[in-house]
Amino acid sequence: MSETDTSTNTTITEVNISKDQLETIQRILGSSFLLSIKRDRILAKTGLKSRLCCICGGISSPLYEVRTTGDGYVKVQAYCSTHIEKFEDGKNKTSEELAEAYGLQLVGEVPPTIREPWD
Repeated sequence: MSETDTSTNTTITEVNISKDQLETIQRILGSSFLLSIKRDRILAKTGLKSRLCCICGGISSPLYEVRTTGDGYVKVQAYCSTHIEKFEDGKNKTSEELAEAYGLQLVGEVPPTIREPWD
């Protein structure tokens, strides 16, 4: 399944993960290693390093890869079955609607932080 949103150049692709790969990934994620080591092991065993959910760090089958292209950049994110719904809900909302939904306050443009040489 692949769906394209032409106004934002966003493509959502469903990635099916085999049962063996899913079991291997769950075993690695359940280990006591650091997250960076877990990701390296997942890549070595399955080739799915960039396919962990960007919100919870988990994995599901199917997993959804969201590829956003813009002026000179490509952004690739993965979402599990639970969090793709939140992505879809927030995709077409304005900043004001998102701020209201999460109880945040928009502050306008944030000035750049100027670092002093002694920082």
